[in-house]
Amino acid sequence: MTRVNDERDAFRAVPDREAYLRANSHLPGPRANLELLAAAAEEVAPDWARRWADQAPGTDSTDVFLVCVGLVALGRMLAGGDEAALPTLRLRAGDGEWRIREAVAIGLQRLGDERPDRLAQVATDWAVVGTPLEARAAVAAVAEPRLLRDGRLIAPAIAVLDAATEQGRACREQTRGRRPCTASGARLCVERRGRRRPSPRLGRFPKMGRGRRS
Repeated sequence: MTRVNDERDAFRAVPDREAYLRANSHLPGPRANLELLAAAAEEVAPDWARRWADQAPGTDSTDVFLVCVGLVALGRMLAGGDEAALPTLRLRAGDGEWRIREAVAIGLQRLGDERPDRLAQVATDWAVVGTPLEARAAVAAVAEPRLLRDGRLIAPAIAVLDAATEQGRACREQTRGRRPCTASGARLCVERRGRRRPSPRLGRFPKMGRGRRS
């Protein structure tokens, strides 16, 4: 956490926070500055978080980083009881930019840090009646190892993976293998958790084709 704390201190001190985020985003590049993302999301004011989370990225690659900060900050706000943040997170879960989709999952994980029961409700809803990309975000959120340590999310996580797997089957049947199915992420998460916490319940998940990140 030292790096995140350092980034948080630096972000607090700068007069032009948007310029600082752009200059230090590490974009364009293979890996965004995730430590700055986490730090800024804890510090940015709600109005700025909403503005960034709602904006459409332009040709500047650093636009995406601002959106990501806004979305993770919305997760913080949702954790604090601001339910108005949820519709934007759900909308951006289906975004065409993969970094933005990842930021939605991180925002949901931020919710789970403080309100695991609420995360379980949201993730279950998205996995059962949501789109395939919403189900993918739900899976990525509940499969985060740090959220499973105290055991409260284990059963809800299994239920989310069940729902996402069923959606994956339907997706594969509809597309007949013409494109990768986003629900294959459920299998990856199950495999990861199964290696760390073996469970007889995990054996019922079928092997699924591994999708490719867009």
